[in-house]
Amino acid sequence: MAIFVFAGSKGGSARTVSSILLASGLRELGFSPVHAQLVSEGMSPSLSRIDGLPFAVSYTRSGNVKMFDAVLEASSHCGASHSHVIIDNPAQPIRKVLAYATDTRMRIFLPMRDGVQEIAQVIHDLREIQEETSASEEPLPKIWILPIGWPSSLKPKDYFDILSRRGLKREPLLALSVLHPGVPQLDTLDLDFRDDENRFILTEQQQDAAIRLAEAVLRANGEAQSIRSPDNWFSGPKSN
Repeated sequence: MAIFVFAGSKGGSARTVSSILLASGLRELGFSPVHAQLVSEGMSPSLSRIDGLPFAVSYTRSGNVKMFDAVLEASSHCGASHSHVIIDNPAQPIRKVLAYATDTRMRIFLPMRDGVQEIAQVIHDLREIQEETSASEEPLPKIWILPIGWPSSLKPKDYFDILSRRGLKREPLLALSVLHPGVPQLDTLDLDFRDDENRFILTEQQQDAAIRLAEAVLRANGEAQSIRSPDNWFSGPKSN
């Protein structure tokens, strides 16, 4: 079972949207993911009131020291065994995530939007990760940058150059991977993932983004690109 953790210290970086797209894409490729959200106090889970979800979901309140253990335990009660656990974190210091993301099966995703402040915040998080890596005697999970809304023509090296020009030193870049091509710019008014009857739905653009993201993640993780067949393709609702 692979464990993908969406993290970052800045709000509004599209962690939740990206995590839902990844769960959707993996399901469409024939896998059995579970989307596990860590929910801040006073907030409602993003998918709690949507019907017809094609993948399993679980929710755990953040702030619990053992939150990851709680998420994984809750995920195990969602039904059949799952191929992937996708954990959607609220915005919080990356050091806090690294304190409990100690399983080497975990892959930490840092979504990075196309913007000066967003790039600066990812660089800040990467520097903290590098400091924690240097201080830790145990290997930390792999860290992957997830571009959000960047031009599809960019290559992984282009992102390294961008981060380097913004001040990130060579050492963090050596261990850094980029999930290419990332997630395209999606209409912010079209991210509810539900229709008028409150059923889960993907637009064609969202479905394409979901599959491309899932394929990039599987490729980067050294997994089979698909286990789907004509009999197990996702046949849930899709808008025109």
